[in-house]
Amino acid sequence: IGSLGVDVVSAYATPPSQAPGSVTAWTQMDQLFAISLVNPEAFLRSVEALKRLAGPAADQLFTERDYLGKMIYTFNPPETSAKPTGRGFSYAIAHGTLLVGVGSPATVENALQGMAAGSGGFWQRADVKAALLDQPADAVGVQVQDMRVLLAALVETVVTYQQSLNAAESDKDRKTYVDVDARPDAEVWARHWGLSTSYTTRTAEGLFTSSRMVYPQQ
Repeated sequence: IGSLGVDVVSAYATPPSQAPGSVTAWTQMDQLFAISLVNPEAFLRSVEALKRLAGPAADQLFTERDYLGKMIYTFNPPETSAKPTGRGFSYAIAHGTLLVGVGSPATVENALQGMAAGSGGFWQRADVKAALLDQPADAVGVQVQDMRVLLAALVETVVTYQQSLNAAESDKDRKTYVDVDARPDAEVWARHWGLSTSYTTRTAEGLFTSSRMVYPQQ
């Protein structure tokens, strides 16, 4: 823990298996955590030591591969017939940063691509840069959310929950929380929702957060 730094970035992304233009349930989103490291070498040694405590089983649960000159380590949860297999995770260390991806390894791969290219990726998007123009330079926390994706994912989460509840029910006992056929498509979401940004500042009185919604230009 003493090797961890003070900078933390987290992000959600649709899994690479998702059809273009569609959104999965929020619970099925891939997630990325990027944490700065004070001592990357010491942190990696500590992780390897913890893995060795699991004995030979660790070699079967973790796979490693080279990606753009960095090693990606992936945990593959064991398959059991008693319950569904849990979601795996991957991690890598690059440029003094620990990258942890929950779900598909794609989030870690995308982060490594951005680091290798030095392009800034998400933060260089024109709409993101415009949304962040008014944020103070001394902000200790910044958040950007694409409400088009966020709201669509929340609707899909409710739909998935509804379907799981009704899976074993007869037609007359089925519950309806949302009209599945009335879900807005991507064009409708994009017409009414844009980015949501917020920043946090620290003063002698405490932490203060300000949020702003960016609506599409009609």
